Amino acid sequence: MFDKDDHHVQCSPLKVEYQDCWSLTVVTLTTIAITLPNIEKVKLDNLLKSVRQGLQYVTLVEETLDVNVSIQKAAKILWEEVDFRHKWLGNKLKKIASQVKKDGAQVDTNLQIVQLFLKKATSKIEEGRGSSNICANSMSRVTETIIRDKESHKKLFDELSSRITDIMAACLTNLPQAIAKKCHTSVIEKREESVKGAVKLLGETKEIINILQEDYDIPNMELKDLPFIDKWCAYLSGP
Repeated sequence: MFDKDDHHVQCSPLKVEYQDCWSLTVVTLTTIAITLPNIEKVKLDNLLKSVRQGLQYVTLVEETLDVNVSIQKAAKILWEEVDFRHKWLGNKLKKIASQVKKDGAQVDTNLQIVQLFLKKATSKIEEGRGSSNICANSMSRVTETIIRDKESHKKLFDELSSRITDIMAACLTNLPQAIAKKCHTSVIEKREESVKGAVKLLGETKEIINILQEDYDIPNMELKDLPFIDKWCAYLSGP
């Protein structure tokens, strides 16, 4: 869903370098998916359940490996707003959905939702304030990419769900690295506690790690780059 140009965001006449993190991208995609019209409740519930479970480990990986801390915090605040208050940066998701003209085909209503989010994101970017600006930049990048990818408009909910799964899986390939770091804390007083936490985490995620190692092709990247979604995007978009 991302290409080489996605490492920059047009938020003024000048392009500004912009970083992302796994959890923020997942939250942004989920926000769009659960706002789409005419989606069966069971599919929405299943997606939300999967994202809630997956984000626990995605967040753990990011926090343990110190990945873009300020963006992590913005993603955490945004997810609480989306999941518990059903809003995106103060905008009620139901209100956004109600602005769609429903006399067209599903593909048209899907695109309208995406365009509405892009419009609201652009407005937030112009305000240029802290974590809201970070989240708005993520929404702007994602919606612009969706609009360009016309094939994805037909079954957008399924496309977004698949993309969310792929992104979480890519992030979780870093679980072994996160567990190892927990075991090697330099503070002696915390080492025993850290090792116990790592053992517990290994028990919880062993099956996930085995599945990813068997079924997921990890890019031939430097270990230090693997925790960063923008590094993955650059690698996968390369020649």
